Amino acid sequence: MKKIIKIISIQFLLFFILILIDLYVFRGYYTSEIIINPNMWVDNQDYDCNLKIEKDNKNYIFRLTNKSICPKYFTNYRNDELFQKLGDTLPLLYLEKNLGDLYSEGYYPHFDCGTGLGLTSINPFDSFEIRKTYNDIINENSHNLIKTIELNKPIKSFSKKQIDSIINNEFKSISEKDSIDVEYYLPMISFVSKNSLYVVSNKINLSKKDLFIRYMKRNSTNH
Repeated sequence: MKKIIKIISIQFLLFFILILIDLYVFRGYYTSEIIINPNMWVDNQDYDCNLKIEKDNKNYIFRLTNKSICPKYFTNYRNDELFQKLGDTLPLLYLEKNLGDLYSEGYYPHFDCGTGLGLTSINPFDSFEIRKTYNDIINENSHNLIKTIELNKPIKSFSKKQIDSIINNEFKSISEKDSIDVEYYLPMISFVSKNSLYVVSNKINLSKKDLFIRYMKRNSTNH
């Protein structure tokens, strides 16, 4: 009996070592294969991870921390790369945004192209940090400006020209004091449950006028 227990213990130890090697050398390249057909329609907030935005003078510090002993996986353009370097910022480059609360789309990932997508591990107690200026945040959120306007039909039914016209008309009623909240989130997948998870940040407040001006400036240069 002791011999059997010893054999099982050795096998378990070897299995554990292989998992650690994959997580810390290959960033989940092999263990992510265990996640087969993840349940993307069960999106539970992961309280074991923390995504916090802090203001530091004119900058905003985005900090993501996995406080759990369990790894999480996030989708990114890994391009089947075996040795992937995350640096201090990579997961934060894939943050999604919810601007305002007029149109709720949940906490799901959005990618324009599926080619090259793969899973990468966020290991236990990993921490990532990136700094953004207020203008950076205004610029990246101005793309979603149409979602802050109440419409009489789905957004997808409008042409680009119609959306520009709606935004230009809405701008006329915007005052200096008008503002809107934005929250950032990162969709993830649990190694244990295979369910879709997300970690969401605290909300930060943006000037509506700044968003509209940035949108219209970019639009004018594209014509």
